[in-house]
Amino acid sequence: MNNFRISILLGVAFLLITLVLSSCSSSTGPATPASSSGQGKIVYMTAALSPNPTSSSVVIIDSTGTMNMPLGAGFVWSAGSNRIVWDSTVGTDLDDGKGDAAIMISTNSGSSKEVWRSSLEERLVSMPVISPDGSHIAFITDESAVNVRRLHIFDVTPDGTAITNDHVIDSTVHDKIMPSFSPDGSKIAYYSHIGPNQFLMIRGNDGTFIANIPNGEDQGNMPGNVEWSPSGGKIAFGGDAVVRVVDADGSNPIAVDSGGDPTWSPDSKTIAYESPYFFNGGSSNIFLTSDFGATKQILANPNQELRFLPNWSPDGTKILCTAESKTGHEALEVIDVASGASKSITPAGLSGAWLR
Repeated sequence: MNNFRISILLGVAFLLITLVLSSCSSSTGPATPASSSGQGKIVYMTAALSPNPTSSSVVIIDSTGTMNMPLGAGFVWSAGSNRIVWDSTVGTDLDDGKGDAAIMISTNSGSSKEVWRSSLEERLVSMPVISPDGSHIAFITDESAVNVRRLHIFDVTPDGTAITNDHVIDSTVHDKIMPSFSPDGSKIAYYSHIGPNQFLMIRGNDGTFIANIPNGEDQGNMPGNVEWSPSGGKIAFGGDAVVRVVDADGSNPIAVDSGGDPTWSPDSKTIAYESPYFFNGGSSNIFLTSDFGATKQILANPNQELRFLPNWSPDGTKILCTAESKTGHEALEVIDVASGASKSITPAGLSGAWLR
């Protein structure tokens, strides 16, 4: 399972979302559901339940699991303002250097548009992410000939059909993963590995350096997601199997609890996270804290499943997570925060999130 999650989260054979895309032309598909808040609409990855998955699709469902709307082939996705971006890699781009990853975006007209394709010279090595307002895409490439990892930011045209204004904001040799935009798209945070150590790097979207926060020694494990609070004032992240929070300028670091994959409630007051960190093995449950770990609440888990990758509903009343049964079967589950009641909404799947 650990190897599976590495490939998911790095966009190797992962996610991070079923037709094989073989050209740079657009392909017609269903429109992303229009909604003022995205309430009740969920995007997730189907995934082959094996250590080395070879196929997956990005799919939209409703919170009851009754609607099923495939968007296209791929493993990783990111959603912002009812626009979705994903990586169409079929488990090969990082592993064998074939350079066959394409970045896809859902457009206003309801089509799935390819906006960038990797090559043998410059390969996609990290999931593409879209800013909350849908105006920017960030992703990381590896240019092996000159030993450079580049963090790109593109602007997205208003109709979602193209990306423009490519600018590289970090071209050091250091590994970089898990970029995340601030709510207004003006800043970006991501992990950077410098020697044996890992840091959370914060920059303006023009590359301006803001802060570099130590995040423990790199043990070769996936550090978990980076997420800005909806208010934009703080960043939650996970490294060295510890959930941490810092202010947006990198000040006031707080170690919240052991665990990983923190996510903010819509009002920026509560953090949901998994503990212990699922990637490290063993059991994991979903916890909530509103005071940075001083007190915490565990969500009821009557079936004793492994629960990880939590995500808040837009109204803050529910938590979506991936649940793994004792037999290793993974599916999406919705948990009511007030009552703890839970419901499985997919027969299989991984890493879901509500559309905003």
